[in-house]
Amino acid sequence: MKACGLKRSTRLLLLCIVVALCFGCGRYKEELEAAKQQIGKLNSEIGSLNEAKTKLDKEVSRLSDELKAESNKRAQLERQVSGLQSAKASWEEEKGKLAKKNSELQEQVNSLGKQKANLEREVQGLKKSLADAASSQRPSQREVSEKPSEETAVRAASKPPEGTSPCDALVDFMRKAREIVRLNKGEQRKKLLEQLRQEYAGRIKAAPPQAVKAAEDWVTELNRSWDKPHERTTYNLLTKRNAALEACGKKPEEAGL
Repeated sequence: MKACGLKRSTRLLLLCIVVALCFGCGRYKEELEAAKQQIGKLNSEIGSLNEAKTKLDKEVSRLSDELKAESNKRAQLERQVSGLQSAKASWEEEKGKLAKKNSELQEQVNSLGKQKANLEREVQGLKKSLADAASSQRPSQREVSEKPSEETAVRAASKPPEGTSPCDALVDFMRKAREIVRLNKGEQRKKLLEQLRQEYAGRIKAAPPQAVKAAEDWVTELNRSWDKPHERTTYNLLTKRNAALEACGKKPEEAGL
C-alpha cells in the first residue's frame, strides 16, 4: 500500500513539474519574442540614427567648408581694407603735395602775369623808341654808303675805361653795338660790329656765360631786324636784353638800354 502511495505521489509531482514547465516555457517564449521585437526596433532606430549621423557629418563638413571660405573672404577683405587705407593715406599725402604745388604755381602765374604786364609796357616803349630812332636819327642810304661819320668811328673804336667790371663792360658793349647799328648799314655796320666784339671780348669774358650769350644774341637780333623788323622783333630784343642784364644783376633803366 505504501509503495502504491509513493508512486502516486511521484507521478503527481512529475505532473506538477511538467505543468510548471509548460507554463514557464510559454512565459519565457513570450518574453523572448518581445525581446526580439525590441531588438529589431532598436536596430531600426540605430540604422535611422546612423543615417542621421551620416547626414549630420556631411552637414558639419559642408558648414566647415563654408566657414573656411568665409574666413578666407574675411581675410581677403581685411587685406583689401588695409590696402585701401594705405592708398587713402598716400592719396591724402599726394593731395597735400598737389595743393601746395598748385599754390606755388598760382603764385608763379601771378608773378608771370605781372612780368607780362611789365614786358608789354616795355614792348610799347621800345616800339616807340625804335620808331623815333628810325625816323629822326638814322642817316640816309647815300650818307652811309659814302663814309661813316667821325662820331661812329670814335664810338666803335673807343674802349671801356680801366677798372670797369665785366658786367659793366658788357652793358657798354651793348650800348656801342646799338649805336653802330643805328648809324651804319651793310658791310660798314658788319665791319664795325666785328671790331667792337674783338675789342670787348677780353673785358666781357669774365661776365656770366649766360649774360655774354644773351648779349651776343641781342646784338645779332638788333642787327638783323633793324632795317626790316618783323612781328617778333620787339619781343626777341626785350627777352634777350633782359636775360643779359638779369644774369649780371642789373635793371634796364640802370643800364640805359
